[in-house]
Amino acid sequence: MGNSSSASSSSSTYFDGNGTTPLHPAVHKAITESLDCYGNPSTPSDQGKRAKAVIDDANESIKAHVFGVPPECGSVVWTGSGTEGNHTAVLLSLLQGTHTSHTQSTKKNKKARAKNPPHIVTTTVEHPAISKHLASLEDLGLVSVTRVKPRGGQVVVEDVAEAVGDTTVLVTVIRAQNETGYLADVAGIAKAVKAVNPRCLVHSDAAQAASKVDCRVSEGGGLEGVDLITVVGHKLGAPKGVAALYVADSVSTANVEQGGVLLKGGGQMKGLRSGTENVPYIAGMGAAAKEVAAGLRYVPQYRRIVTRLLAALQGGLPEGIEAVFNCGSDSKGLPQTLSVGFRGAPGLTSGHIMRECMERGVIVAAGSACDANKKEVDYSQILKEFGVGAEVGVSTLRVSCGFWNTEEEGEFVGRTVADVVSKYVLDSKK
Repeated sequence: MGNSSSASSSSSTYFDGNGTTPLHPAVHKAITESLDCYGNPSTPSDQGKRAKAVIDDANESIKAHVFGVPPECGSVVWTGSGTEGNHTAVLLSLLQGTHTSHTQSTKKNKKARAKNPPHIVTTTVEHPAISKHLASLEDLGLVSVTRVKPRGGQVVVEDVAEAVGDTTVLVTVIRAQNETGYLADVAGIAKAVKAVNPRCLVHSDAAQAASKVDCRVSEGGGLEGVDLITVVGHKLGAPKGVAALYVADSVSTANVEQGGVLLKGGGQMKGLRSGTENVPYIAGMGAAAKEVAAGLRYVPQYRRIVTRLLAALQGGLPEGIEAVFNCGSDSKGLPQTLSVGFRGAPGLTSGHIMRECMERGVIVAAGSACDANKKEVDYSQILKEFGVGAEVGVSTLRVSCGFWNTEEEGEFVGRTVADVVSKYVLDSKK
């Protein structure tokens, strides 16, 4: 399937797909064609019907190719970002009515709610779109939150289930961790959670997972039993500014006020999200679901690229330097993501490696927060939660390929990173 985009060129080789992806050619075509569908999809005019048909096609596409369900199952809420999708999912869980104080408005019940707010379970390795949102709600006294820490480098199903109680309204666990590529067993978590509290909803931020690993909610799928799922356009070859929240039929919308959950107004999308739909971008995401996510068609290409990259990287490191892989590119990680740090090179930081790679035309991401002006270099809290030590943590890179990359580029990136590390080691001995 080769290099299907101009993202990687003679001037640079782009290996930060987890940060964002270029437009897939099929997505560019779908967006361009849909620009002529200028009608308002909420109107009965011919132009409006054409626009609505585009949205309907995208709904069917993402349901079929990402979530693995037929058109009549569940609902798709198109949002402006994954952050909005995540926030909408949290609010939907609070509106379920599984907590009595949500459905009654007497002074007595309001006082009871303040003393015993609805409970949410999450993990300590979520994207900030979840972690910071829950912290904000918690600070306001609107929810109580239990944060489950990984054990042995993974989120343990039993630990999550043990945190669930009678007042738990939501469990939210990221499907693929954006920094490390770690994959959580969200289907197993959903099954265990429902066994403890059948009323509790389960949400997963699948922004990094869609098109790379199984995100089907159908039987045997990677997100089987999950009620709410967030996927993001610019992580799978569609534009920035569009995302989708899958809402299963198990989610009650009876308590949603007329006009929307998070954004209230005209009541578009079955009253779940107001605002006139962004038809071209929705068309683009529907095309991405069909051309990029369907059948995980690019995964074999990803594995070949990473294999070449690893061979070049490990073969090019000097004696005494060890590449330490925090997660990714194995049974527990995304197939196209490497989170790699280095042992045996004191003082080496990911910021240094990233800048030197950029000078050589290779774009990768720093996996830790580095500041050359600080006496002590810090690194990502996510890496700390997974038990990564300081030497490896401060030197950790995130290398993530995509549909636009080739095996030859993978080898070039691995060789470049090895060269940068080798030069650092050599210079430090002078």
